[in-house]
Amino acid sequence: MIFWPVVLLLFAAALASVFYMLTNRAELELRYGFPETTDVVIGVILVIAVLESCRRSMGLSIPILATVFILYGLFGHYLPDAVRSYESGFEILFYQLALDGIYGTLLSISANYVFLFVVFGGVLQAAGISGLFEEIGTLVGRTSTSGPAMVAVVGSSIIGSVTMSPSANIAITGSYSIPMMKNAGYKPHQAAAIEGAASTGGQSFSTTRLSPC
Repeated sequence: MIFWPVVLLLFAAALASVFYMLTNRAELELRYGFPETTDVVIGVILVIAVLESCRRSMGLSIPILATVFILYGLFGHYLPDAVRSYESGFEILFYQLALDGIYGTLLSISANYVFLFVVFGGVLQAAGISGLFEEIGTLVGRTSTSGPAMVAVVGSSIIGSVTMSPSANIAITGSYSIPMMKNAGYKPHQAAAIEGAASTGGQSFSTTRLSPC
């Protein structure tokens, strides 16, 4: 059951927080480490909005994992020495989560570079070129004991040499390699892990291929 008043309230608060971050970016960076009350409130709203968005789009696993690390940042200084974190404080933690976490370097890279490769991968998939790579991977995997897993590795290597992006690689090859591995008897988490490792390795393959050394 969806409580629309709560959803609309969260949406309005998140929209206002995004506008605040965009219009006050310079001031937020100037007073880095010394947040004002408004900065902390905005940070809390943004973190809640991101966690709820992840829950709606990808389930509970990522929000739970993120919440565990947030709690570790808040209370990690009470843990034993081997796993103890420094005491950051509630205000500093949520201020940094908003400024460096949500609106940090990774977001800039994703918006300016990774997004383009994902779109490019979607174009390749729509044009049917990914089917050619799938056939090549199947041809190689047919003679291997690993079977569908080898299809994922070979297909991801070929795709990675073009896209140079693990995200785009997974979006293209994972759509057929993961179901193929599951049908062959691989457990779901094994199929996902093999595809993730193969797509990351495909990026390394493209880097090696383009390197002048």
